[in-house]
Amino acid sequence: MRIGFLLLCLLMLAALPAHAADVHRCVGADGGAIFTDKLCADIGASVRPEPAARISGTNSTGRLGTRGCARTADEMRHGLQAALDDHNVNQVAAFYHWPGISGAESEGILKRLQIIANRPLVSVQLIHAREPPDADGFQTVASTQESEAIAVELMQARSGNDPTSVRTTLAVTHYIGCLWIHF
Repeated sequence: MRIGFLLLCLLMLAALPAHAADVHRCVGADGGAIFTDKLCADIGASVRPEPAARISGTNSTGRLGTRGCARTADEMRHGLQAALDDHNVNQVAAFYHWPGISGAESEGILKRLQIIANRPLVSVQLIHAREPPDADGFQTVASTQESEAIAVELMQARSGNDPTSVRTTLAVTHYIGCLWIHF
C-alpha cells in the first residue's frame, strides 16, 4: 500500500507541467506525505519541513536540496549519485520516467531500482551521443558540450561482501524540460 502511494505521488509529480512550481509538501494527520497545489493549512495538514541539504565532506558527495527535476545531465548525474550513495530507492525513483507505466509494470521497475539502490556505488557516468563518421570513416565521441547525454552508466559492486563489478546502463529521455532515466 505504501509503495503504491509513493508511486502515485511520483507519477503525479512527473505528470505536472514544467511551470507547476507551486507544489506544497505537507504532512497529513496520519504522518504521510501529501503533495498539493493548495496551502497545507487549507487541507488540514501541516507544513512538511524541507530536507536539510547535506554538507559536503569526506563521507558525502552532496545532494540536491529541493529537487523539482534534473534540468541538466550533470544535475541528474549528481542527484543519482547522492541517491545511490544513500541507498535510497525513493530518491532513485524520483529520477525515473514513469508516465505510461502501469501499476504492475511499476512494481517490477521499483524492484529493479531497489536492487540497484542496495549495491555499493563505484561511479555514475554519462554516455553521450556519438558524432556521425567523418569523410574518412572515423567516428569519435562528441564533446560533452556538443552532445546530449543519451544514457547513464552505473558501476557498482555486487554487494559489500562481493566486489565483483556490476554495470547497469539506463537510457536518458527528455520530458517536460527535464531529464529522466528508464530501462
